[in-house]
Amino acid sequence: MSNNMSEHHDHTEFLKHCLRYDDSPERHAMTEKLTRLQCELRAVQRASVLMGALILPAAAGLAWPWNLVPSFSYEAQRFIMNIVLGLFAGSSVCLLTFIILAVFIYKKMHRQREACRQLLMRLFAARLGSEQS
Repeated sequence: MSNNMSEHHDHTEFLKHCLRYDDSPERHAMTEKLTRLQCELRAVQRASVLMGALILPAAAGLAWPWNLVPSFSYEAQRFIMNIVLGLFAGSSVCLLTFIILAVFIYKKMHRQREACRQLLMRLFAARLGSEQS
């Protein structure tokens, strides 16, 4: 998956580089939108990693009550388990939400890259057409 994400990133950077040959307002808007989508995707990826890092100790903490020292009262054990379950459930819901959000951002980025390709095709066709005449 990392290789696929790298290919998407490289492809997007190539499109942004090609768009620099045009100075139209449409090109500026497309470049800005691609840059914004890349920033949003990086933020969602970082948040997903953070939630994954929170889920791991919470999942390990779910097994903890069986190893608790008998000197802990039932109320203390219950309180600790409520915290661990809350952390696990909250992190899991957030991670799922971030994954869904990343999918939507990928789809938006794909549509934006396709619009960039169409603009570049028009730009190159116009330049090549004017050079051949």
